[in-house]
Amino acid sequence: MTSPPVEPATGDGDVERRRLEALDHIEGSPWADEEAARILDLVCRAVSADHVGLSVVSADHSELMATTSSCAGVRAPRTTAVAGRAVATAAMADVVVRDAAEVGDHPLLDGMTLPVRWCAVPVRAPGGEVIAALEALWEGDATLEAATAAALELAAGHAEHVLELRAEVNEYQRFVELAPDAVLVLDAAGDILLANPALCDLLGYGAPEQLIGRTFMDLLVPQDRMRVAAELGRLLFSPRRITRLELTLTGAAGHEVRCSVSSGNLRGPRRRLQLVVHDLSDRLRHEEERARLSEQLARAQRLDAVGQIASGLAHDLNNLLVVMTSNLSLAGESLTELASRSPGDEVTSLEQDLGEIRTAVERANDLTAKLLEFARQDDRSARPTTSDVAEVVEAVQALVDRTLPRPVQLDVQVPDALPPVAADPVQLERVLLNLIINSRDAIDGRGTITVCADRVAPSDNLVVDPADTSELAAGREFVRVDVVDDGAGMDEVTQARSLEPLWTSKGGEGGTGLGLATVASFVDEVDGSLSLDSEPGEGTRVTLHVPSVSDREKRLPGRRDVPVGGARVVLLEPGERTRRVITRMLEGSGYRVRAFGSAAEALRSLATDGADLLVAELSLPETSGERVLAVARETVPDLGVVVLTTVDGPGTLDGTPVLVKPFSHTRLLQAAERVLAKR
Repeated sequence: MTSPPVEPATGDGDVERRRLEALDHIEGSPWADEEAARILDLVCRAVSADHVGLSVVSADHSELMATTSSCAGVRAPRTTAVAGRAVATAAMADVVVRDAAEVGDHPLLDGMTLPVRWCAVPVRAPGGEVIAALEALWEGDATLEAATAAALELAAGHAEHVLELRAEVNEYQRFVELAPDAVLVLDAAGDILLANPALCDLLGYGAPEQLIGRTFMDLLVPQDRMRVAAELGRLLFSPRRITRLELTLTGAAGHEVRCSVSSGNLRGPRRRLQLVVHDLSDRLRHEEERARLSEQLARAQRLDAVGQIASGLAHDLNNLLVVMTSNLSLAGESLTELASRSPGDEVTSLEQDLGEIRTAVERANDLTAKLLEFARQDDRSARPTTSDVAEVVEAVQALVDRTLPRPVQLDVQVPDALPPVAADPVQLERVLLNLIINSRDAIDGRGTITVCADRVAPSDNLVVDPADTSELAAGREFVRVDVVDDGAGMDEVTQARSLEPLWTSKGGEGGTGLGLATVASFVDEVDGSLSLDSEPGEGTRVTLHVPSVSDREKRLPGRRDVPVGGARVVLLEPGERTRRVITRMLEGSGYRVRAFGSAAEALRSLATDGADLLVAELSLPETSGERVLAVARETVPDLGVVVLTTVDGPGTLDGTPVLVKPFSHTRLLQAAERVLAKR
């Protein structure tokens, strides 16, 4: 700990205060016993003394730091100690002791025959303050010779140099202890001589003493030991002063910490290395996040380009469809006129053919509308429609039957008595087409594609999180649609990436990467689920669960099972514009919203006013989103939580729904309702 600044000396009180502060810098770690014995023994021989000692003088006492006798560490009153007299006068004290009481029966006199000549020479701190005295004792009262006095003065100067080094050591140790970075010092054998609290915090140790004395190589992961030992060895015996390494340390709990280490030689006759350790965890995490964001940006740019292309194609197709529709209308009128003049089977057949063409044109019209919606990124889930699964499957079968290769068979197993589902029929048709085409491409040679559907009644056995796209929630009504093939199947890597937009396993010219991504987008919009079951060489089963109309009606806004009027929401969103938009979304649906841009403000609001729901951004500038969630749940134990993020990831985080930006109004409200319903 550093001393406070000292005011200019204006009297004896200021001088004494400065002296005691200088002494405080010197004290703190004992003078090495071997070093003390060697130096004092040399002084004792040089002046032919019986005993020599070095005493520091505090405000009240004189304490022997080291001595050639056996009484090091003994304290004596300052007023009677000869060292105290030398410090008080800042000059040599030369005393003949004829009565032990004169020096308070000082232990240095033990075994000596009085009278004794006792000489003390002042020893100064680096700043010039007198803080100690070098003492020498001779039996008898012979006069102190000038040469002996000069030798003691010279020895006192050497003691001052030793104390100065000791002060520097203490300052260095204090600096290391207070350093925010993890610091350790190694000897030539690689053993840890010094470690600071920051290193203990980094590795999970309770105190530096748990590390001191250990071999640094024991803290490294095995694969780094040989490389690091070679680098540090070269540094230790080379003129180069510093080197930088990246390595992995093992913590107290066995966890690994990736670090950057700056290592350098310490000055001095003994070879020492100082290592400053920087935790790379945050940097690596930021680099990974940057890479993810870069990939997202590239994907968004590709999707934007696809959207622009889709918009142009849709407009061109619309122009063609207008021509086709007009000509179909004219052909219908001509056919009606022809039928009035010469009715017959041929005319009836032509009317049927024109009807099929008209139906196909209407479907093409719907598809161009969907292309325009894709290009504009419209929120289609806000306009639910209904579909008859059997009719959609029948229409898809009529479209693909003639396009499948002869060795590939399409087997349809769909009962007629299925409830209508809450999904756009054109979207459902497009999804089934994508799945069948994927299955066709996976079959090499002969094979079978099976499309089957069935009703899934509410069941207490289906107890899962609705945000998990691989399962269903208890108590909901669905229609299950399976598309199964006996093709090549998918490995784990392919399955993991199969739902990513613009990623394809068919090569650069073999696919667009939009097939399964479109399916995933569809089930997300209708609040259904999607699961993949595939093994290499064993084929693939894709299962869709689409909510029935009755289930959708129970969940529509305005008929909520969870009343939101009065529900209190704390919104934590650093972005000001995004915060305003989300606030309007929630307030427009009856929630009472308190919006904040910083985690500290949001947590204070939770602590003082409480809340029913926390909607929080995971990536925060000043702290960790996971930590904020933990503190919030401790503050309000029954708090509902919805997490917002800009990074693709799992649908849930420890059971908490995760919404990836941008998200629709409907998806936000559905997530809030699901969370509140569980409270």
